[in-house]
Amino acid sequence: MSNLQPFFLLTHYNCYQAVISALTSPENPEIFKSANKFSGGHAPNNLCGAIYALVQQFPNIQEELINKFREKTGGTTCKELKWGEIGCSELVDVAIGLVQ
Repeated sequence: MSNLQPFFLLTHYNCYQAVISALTSPENPEIFKSANKFSGGHAPNNLCGAIYALVQQFPNIQEELINKFREKTGGTTCKELKWGEIGCSELVDVAIGLVQ
């Protein structure tokens, strides 16, 4: 478990919010304006919110990030991932690990 997982669990952030918070400022009110619509597979192309947050922050390397995320997790959509053995807090961890 990384330092981010307890943060994710204690704040009740969704995957998108947790990744954006880790990459920007946790107090950033912009995170919550549109963040709920990106949880639960509702990001464009049904992407997991964790990887969608990354591609928004790093658009120049989005293909690389998506491929690495898929490699490590077995998928990129919530539908694919919910059948796997990796939980949301771990998906957040994987996403952040791709850019650290």
